[in-house]
Amino acid sequence: MTRQLRRALVAGVGAGIVVLAAGGPVAAAPVDTVFPIPLAGVGIVVPGLPSAGAGYLIAGTDTAMPGVTRFRPAGIYCCVVIHWRNLSTGMADSVYLGYPSVDAYTGPGVVVATVTPPPVTPGYTPVAILPGAGIWTVP
Repeated sequence: MTRQLRRALVAGVGAGIVVLAAGGPVAAAPVDTVFPIPLAGVGIVVPGLPSAGAGYLIAGTDTAMPGVTRFRPAGIYCCVVIHWRNLSTGMADSVYLGYPSVDAYTGPGVVVATVTPPPVTPGYTPVAILPGAGIWTVP
């Protein structure tokens, strides 16, 4: 290799390193996981009229908020209880999702969850026909 070619190569590599270092850290985009099993249920309201509904839940994670999962419904209004367990750490808890979303510190790792109707409230008796469920990884 000629001396001139070596100098150009070293200068090019050095310039590339400077450009990469000046760019700052690269952050991963937030990840949304739609639960593959929807919650389906029925309820009886005060006059005795049944109501039915079904919907999916989304578990969102972001590297800017490590260990946190943001639960939200997929395009529907719902009030549910999410029972989650982190398989990597053993942590477990339940959170109530009203509208529009709720954040839960699930910790980093593989997390599984089931979704059920909220506890019985006066005048409304919900019954889950199919409890929702999902699994995702939290950074």
